[in-house]
Amino acid sequence: MKNLSVCTVLLILIVLFFSACKKNDELSTKDKLMGVWYYDVVKNTQYENGQVVDTESYPVVRSSLEFKSDGTYNIIFEGGKENGTWDLVGQDKQILLGAEGSSSALKLSIQELTSKKLILLFEDSYIEEEVSYRYESELTLVKR
Repeated sequence: MKNLSVCTVLLILIVLFFSACKKNDELSTKDKLMGVWYYDVVKNTQYENGQVVDTESYPVVRSSLEFKSDGTYNIIFEGGKENGTWDLVGQDKQILLGAEGSSSALKLSIQELTSKKLILLFEDSYIEEEVSYRYESELTLVKR
C-alpha cells in the first residue's frame, strides 16, 4: 500500500512538472505581424445609403508590406515605396500606419491573421447632399 501511495505521489509530481513546462505556442498579434507580407488580392466595395453600388476585385503583384519590430514599416509597390511607423490599437484589432512626412495616420482593421495570411480592411464614409457614401477596401496579404 505504501508503494502505491509513493507511486501515486511520483506520478502526480511528474504530471505537474510537465504541465508547468508546457510552452505557450500562441504568438501575440505583434509577433504574427512581424516580417514581409505580399499583397495578393484587393477587393473594393462602394455603398450609397447602405446599398452596394460597385464591387471590384483584382490581384496585386510585386507589392509588399513589411512590419518591423522597432515599430516601423516599409511598403513596396509598383512605382514606389513608402516608409513610416505602425502601432497596434483597439485591443490589437487595428493597425495605425503613419507615413513619413504625413501628419495623419491610416487605420486598418485586422479581419484575419494567421502565420501565413493577413486580411486588412480600410473603411471611409461621408455624407454629401443627403446621400451616405461608404467605401471599403479589403486587402489580402500572404507570407511566403
